[in-house]
Amino acid sequence: MTNAAGLNDKSVVRGMELRLDTAFGGANTSFPPSVQQIVVGGVAYSQPDLQKKIDSVRAPWKDARTAHATLRQFTQQKPALEQEATEFLTMLKGALVAQFGAESETLSHWGFKPQKRRRQLTSDEKALRAAKAAMTRKARGTKGKRQKAEITGPAPTVNIGADGSVTIQSPGQSPKP
Repeated sequence: MTNAAGLNDKSVVRGMELRLDTAFGGANTSFPPSVQQIVVGGVAYSQPDLQKKIDSVRAPWKDARTAHATLRQFTQQKPALEQEATEFLTMLKGALVAQFGAESETLSHWGFKPQKRRRQLTSDEKALRAAKAAMTRKARGTKGKRQKAEITGPAPTVNIGADGSVTIQSPGQSPKP
């Protein structure tokens, strides 16, 4: 089904809502002038009363349409709203930490987790940690600053010719173009 450019299918009244809107319009414009009341379901309605009754019956459809429009608008704005909310909560936590301290239980009343102090390692755990670190450095061949400084040697020679050619010569090797 094609619509005019820019017309939203979800904003077009259809089905029961359309029927109720049409009945409301009929009660508004086509109520017979000579008739004082119309009996519907055993209840007599004057023109204003009939309009109120139809309006009360169609109100849930109108409310649902409004709610859908609100949800669509919220869905479109949600990323920007979440970013704004996250930034605000981050700044709020910073202000509360400055006010109460990072480890204060008062932060939990505001919905933030207080920072916990790390548990002190036992001497066995510290020894195990050092042994694992040493094994990892050996396995990966990593060296510290001082160990790297001990590794020295003559620097390679780089020659750039007049024609733009580059040759690299390591000490004890023939030139490589």
